[in-house]
Amino acid sequence: MDSSSAAPASASAGAANSAAAAAGNNNNNNSSNSNGMSDAAHQDFANDLSYLGYGLPPGFPLETTASRQPALWQALERLNMMNLRIKLAAMVDMAAAADSDGAASNTNQSQNQKQKGSPVGADGRPLWKNIADREKQIVQYVQTEPALFDAALLRSIVKLVLPHDCIAGLSLGLGVCQAYLRHERRQKQQQQQSSGGVSCSSLDGLVHVLLFPTVFDADTGTGTPASPEIAPAASAAREVLAPDTQDVRQRIGECLAACPEAVFEMVRLEISIQRIVLGTGEQAKVAEEIVQAMKDHARVVEKLVRSSSSSAILQIHAAYPATTTLSASAVRLYLNSLVPMRAYDEYLVNTQWWRVAAGRVPTDEGHAIGTDFGWLSSFSLARIVNRQTATLVVPRFRRQIDVVLSTIRKEPLSLEPRLYRDTLLKIARVNLLMRCERPLEFSVPPGSSAKGAGEGAVASVVATSVSAKTLAAAFDEVGGAFLMLLEALTRHSSHRDAFKRAASEAQPLHDALALLVRTERDRADPRRAARGALKEFELMTEAHKAVILAVSKYLRKLEHYVKSNGIVGGGNPALAVAAGSQQQQQPLAGASAHSAGQLCLAGGGEADAGGPSAAAS
Repeated sequence: MDSSSAAPASASAGAANSAAAAAGNNNNNNSSNSNGMSDAAHQDFANDLSYLGYGLPPGFPLETTASRQPALWQALERLNMMNLRIKLAAMVDMAAAADSDGAASNTNQSQNQKQKGSPVGADGRPLWKNIADREKQIVQYVQTEPALFDAALLRSIVKLVLPHDCIAGLSLGLGVCQAYLRHERRQKQQQQQSSGGVSCSSLDGLVHVLLFPTVFDADTGTGTPASPEIAPAASAAREVLAPDTQDVRQRIGECLAACPEAVFEMVRLEISIQRIVLGTGEQAKVAEEIVQAMKDHARVVEKLVRSSSSSAILQIHAAYPATTTLSASAVRLYLNSLVPMRAYDEYLVNTQWWRVAAGRVPTDEGHAIGTDFGWLSSFSLARIVNRQTATLVVPRFRRQIDVVLSTIRKEPLSLEPRLYRDTLLKIARVNLLMRCERPLEFSVPPGSSAKGAGEGAVASVVATSVSAKTLAAAFDEVGGAFLMLLEALTRHSSHRDAFKRAASEAQPLHDALALLVRTERDRADPRRAARGALKEFELMTEAHKAVILAVSKYLRKLEHYVKSNGIVGGGNPALAVAAGSQQQQQPLAGASAHSAGQLCLAGGGEADAGGPSAAAS
């Protein structure tokens, strides 16, 4: 036993009698709403405790006797649990009373507001601090006897801590969730009846508090209302669900039933992101750390979902980190972190799930978060994400491509090889991975942007995607210019180093595109799907096949420089490629692109710097 539980166990006989009196008083004052037990149970407990402690002198140590009597030791431990339960219930009642007094009273408003924000106990300490100090003891007792600490009480005590110490509240909530999970696993190992124990699904209210606002909640903004100047066009004006609290918790309960480990991992992610945001660091570094935390979380969740023994399907897609958490705050922080990093391809392929038409989803996919009763495109967060996509991300992505195109048309050799690689990979990723969305349009009134300002300006329509035809044409033009650059590196020189450099410049793009094509072919292969591989919304369309064939054709052209350039001068091609691969490479877009500008926490924007280097970095 740890110190938090050993101290109450060594209570004296006098303390035991005091506890009996306190239990009796608690029965008289708060039996209806503080501990949830009947009056008879309270009275029996108080009578038994008085009977056992009668005649014992004050200060009589119980440790020696209890250590020789396991039954007595268990009784004392049970007493500690009951005592903690009563104290926690009393704290919740005191906080509720303070809130009621603060709301009802019109005098001494500042003092009432202080009490409402941080109610204090009899010892003068804030209640939330008393709860946070007992975190280890609470988690230990919840794991031992979860039925004694019902989910409603646990949700209430976590709500007391969260407003004052977010990390402490989330840690307490995660500890409780893990305690329930361990107890549930122990029940399954012992093959106990579910009616006699607890289930992680009963923690839907607690998880709702920990991850609030969730992607299901009607109010998922950051406190700033949607811009009234940007109105959705007809194609964007689809029905959006606004479920009440009970509906949201029902959906969370479905996710807990499908894979509780994955849901609890979302709480762990919330703790990591809060620590990153609250830490001291440059905004560029904060954005990179948030993106990396989401990617690490996605890999963990993928393993948990695949190893789950539940027959229910948790509709998340581990290849797209924005779909791997129910927390709307984490999703928005992740997406907004991609903007200053200029990872527009990552942003677009992740947000396509907020535009998918539910009618295109096969019925055998199930819907733990499914169809129009649960798909991400059905909830209010979709409006916020899609508006930012159409008005901020897509215009910047177009501008990035246009700057590269205008540069190579004037002087193709003036563009750095890494900018070619960056642009080509972004275009290929967007054209290959964005196949599940239904493009939406938003109407932007004149004067809402610098481009539309001026007299006589008319409203413009912005879309949430770039057409596949436009992307394919840009890929062909930029790709041809990159091949021209590689040819220029070797055309006027027979020196072996020139071929090594050409191989080193072509190798990273070749490897990235080859991996992308191979992954997409595997996902769309119906034979792999029959063997239990991850299902996608639909098999390859003809347009999708055409994109893969175009990228594959380009890969064969790159192979000429990757594999053959080392032959000149009697060199070994393999050695030439290996030497080129060992050179320091610039990171590719969407992986760890350099950050510039400000972190947009509310969907705001930062102006792109002019010039091809800034636009494609």
